[in-house]
Amino acid sequence: MIQTFTARVFREENWFVAQCLEVEIASQGETETKALANLHEALELHFKPPCATIFPRKITSKNLGTLSSILKQAGLSINEFDNL
Repeated sequence: MIQTFTARVFREENWFVAQCLEVEIASQGETETKALANLHEALELHFKPPCATIFPRKITSKNLGTLSSILKQAGLSINEFDNL
């Protein structure tokens, strides 16, 4: 689906700033054309569906360890939970 957005471009010192009026996204560039191109890229990234960069690994008792070893790494012991 193609969406159309309105951009406002203004100068801020040595930079051109392109701001999307419908979505709170802005970008900048050394020229008006570059600022608009950067805004276009920012909008594409904003609306792009997320994808996993770290995939879950299979957890087994072999790579997880025992309850005692996990509690020990956390600075706890199984005896601390007897009174709960």
